[in-house]
Amino acid sequence: VDGVAEVAVAASGAPAVVDAVLVQPELEWVTAAGPDGSAWAVVRSFAGAVATARLPVPGSGPITVRSYDAAGRLVASQRIARPGPADVPGVDHGPAGGTVSVALPPGGFALCSDLRG
Repeated sequence: VDGVAEVAVAASGAPAVVDAVLVQPELEWVTAAGPDGSAWAVVRSFAGAVATARLPVPGSGPITVRSYDAAGRLVASQRIARPGPADVPGVDHGPAGGTVSVALPPGGFALCSDLRG
């Protein structure tokens, strides 16, 4: 966490022992590409407000993005054409893929895929 040098823990009613501290990023994701050129990404938000992730999704061509809220309810679904960088601001595509911007509700997640077949 930016600017945080220490963490304080307080116990109420009984002694407590801290054996670990987990530092969680507000946004985390994983991406993968298949041998057939298909690609997918999963992104999760721990933010308290709507957050935008710029995901490096491999491959080219259209991609489906489905966003879900913290309860797992589908809140948005869109098919995005992934043109080159000169066509759409914020979408950067090179030979190995590019980035896709995904808006996530607080505590939500998104699934991005261009699976073929």
